[in-house]
This record gives sequence, C-alpha cells and structure tokens, in this order.
Amino acid sequence: METWTVRKVLTWMQQDFEKRGLSSARLDAELLLAEALGIQRVGLYMDMNRPMSDEERAKAREFVMRRRAYEPVAYLLGRRSFYGRDFEVNPSVLVPRPDTETLVEAALGFEVEMHAAGESTLELDGAPDFVDPDEAEGESRLELDPAEEQALSPAEEEASPIAADVSVTEREMTPSKRVLDIGTGSGCVAISIAAERPTWFVEATDISKDALAVARRNAEALDVRVDFHQVDLFGELTGPYDLIVSNPPYIAPEEGPSLMPDVRDHEPGLALFAGNDGYAIIDRILVEAIPRLSTSGGLLMEVGETQAREVARRAEKLGYRATLTKDLAGIERVVTLRR
Repeated sequence: METWTVRKVLTWMQQDFEKRGLSSARLDAELLLAEALGIQRVGLYMDMNRPMSDEERAKAREFVMRRRAYEPVAYLLGRRSFYGRDFEVNPSVLVPRPDTETLVEAALGFEVEMHAAGESTLELDGAPDFVDPDEAEGESRLELDPAEEQALSPAEEEASPIAADVSVTEREMTPSKRVLDIGTGSGCVAISIAAERPTWFVEATDISKDALAVARRNAEALDVRVDFHQVDLFGELTGPYDLIVSNPPYIAPEEGPSLMPDVRDHEPGLALFAGNDGYAIIDRILVEAIPRLSTSGGLLMEVGETQAREVARRAEKLGYRATLTKDLAGIERVVTLRR
C-alpha cells in the first residue's frame, strides 16, 4: 500500500495548482497543507517524511477541490494577515491586500506625508506635466499656489490635529483624534489604525450587516476599540473628523469578466464594483466628506492603479489639494486630500 507522506502530498498539491495556472501554487499548497495538519507552515519542513493519516489526507483533498474552483486561500483558511495582525475573513468581506497597507501607512503618517521628501508636482490645467516615475520616488502632489503653500507652513503643521509618530507620553497628553473609515469590510484598516494609535477615536461604517459582524469580531479578538455603524457611506454621521479614510469600490462593472476568478467569482461585488466607470462611490465620498472634515483634516482613499490622477483632478475641482502616494509596486495607490 502506497504511503502518502507530507512531502508527497505537498508536491501533489503544488503540481495540481500549477496545472490550473495558479500563480502562487507552492505558497497555496504550503498554507493549505499546514492548515490540514493543524501546524505552522514552517512545521511542514521539520517532518516532511511523516506519513499522513486518512483524515489529514481527506482534509487536504477538500482544500484542493475548493481551490480548484478558485476559492481564495484566505477564505479557505478563514483568516488573512494584514499590517502584522491576523484578521478573520469570509465571503462577506474583501480579502485584505498588501496594497491597502499603504492606506494605513498614509493615515498614520498623515502630517509627515504631506511634506515627505521625494514629492513632485502635478499640473491639472491643460496637459499634465507628468513626472517620470523613475526620477520621483514615493509621492507626487498637485502644484500649490503661494497662498496654499502658506497654508501648509511648518508652524501650522505643528498645530494640526493629526499627529505623526510620537512617544507614549506625548500621545497621552494629546487630545484624541477623530477618524472615520468608510466601507470598512473586515475592519482591517480601522482596526490597524486604532491599534497603532490607541488614543485616537476611530469609527467605521459599512452598508453590509454581515461585513460589520466580521469587523466587530476582529476588533474584539484583537482587543481594539472601534465604533461601527451600519450605514451607506457616512449615513447621519457628521463629524467633524480629523481623518477620513476609505478603500471604496472602484472597479467598473464592465471590467468584471477580466478579473481573476478568485476575485470575480468569490469576493463580494458590493465591495468591488461601482458605476460611472468605477468612480460613482469615489465621487460621492469626495462631496460628502467636505462638511465632515475638520479645518485641517484629511481625506485618504485607496484607488485603482490607473485612477489616482483622475481622482486628484476631480478633487481639485471641489477645492481639495491632493498628494499621491505609491504602493510597494510603484503604483500611485493612495490619494491624500486636504481642503
């Protein structure tokens, strides 16, 4: 009778995933087999020649069958790591992605980001004078007139209600900042911000009851305080908020067929797709945030890889100043806006 060892099953799973064109076949196989065995991923390599029981093989086979249908690994595991913490996920919420960690970083470093080294200007009138991405690291921002530059003087920066990284003692002496996360999903953005800045008062909204249930469980599991509200975008919340963040739906419905089946067939369309070529929800947030921002508050949004400069143009027409922040892949991923 053939013996199925950890090594043999791992190889079989990897080859099966590769035949189906899964880009992370080896990683997927390792994560799912480790879950089937009830061990950490590194444990696979400590006992590769151990025979697997029939029960363990059946669990691994179940994972393979579900992955063949392109069910995301995060849903199979029931969790996903984000900003150094594990979050519960299920088909009610988007799978947290590394790109979105850029949004958290921008929120936590809001004051610093507005004047970070490596910024460059973006012209909005007429043909834009785009900056060569090979020459400009990190961020690009809209060109400011002298009056706007004066509004961002260092003296006023120091008095802004959004703090950069400070010591615990300084945080304890600083009044709580009000932060709102729109469309929170699993709660990964709001919870990460609240965990990193425990003196900040963080609220989060989502229209989905099921998504909010996941977010609340995540906040409880991580022992982080976030106030959740089931409303459409802002609902009746008025602020004023020092910081509003969002990873809104920004994919045009007609782009759906071109998405990876993991996303298209399994993640919630409500959190993915927006009308008006993907800008419908973004446009609403731009308008509805205006009366809810504090005087020197900021609105930060994650957007699609080709949308940042168009969002900046739309925001400029509403009176915002914009800064664009790149993710680790060099894509302009987060639009930071000030009135």
